[in-house]
Amino acid sequence: MMKIKLFENPLTISLILYIIISLIIYIRNPNLFDKNKDNDDDSFVSRYACFIFILCPILIYGCICGLTSYTNRSHYCKILKSKELNLKEMLEQCKK
Repeated sequence: MMKIKLFENPLTISLILYIIISLIIYIRNPNLFDKNKDNDDDSFVSRYACFIFILCPILIYGCICGLTSYTNRSHYCKILKSKELNLKEMLEQCKK
């Protein structure tokens, strides 16, 4: 049986988090996307909405990649520190 490893891909996790954050921002502030908006609501999010939606995925992807590489590194360091290291089994894991 083939496992679906959805959360091992940093791009997938980043995309899911970005969609969730965008939905939360849209639900909390639906007038943010209105073309005929007034300047009365001059909050941080409304002033810098373009920059938030451009920088948010970059920051999310960077954080997720760092976290994923840290967990992978610690996993493989545990394997290398074990005394029963079988190189053939490690190579079989890499082929999957």
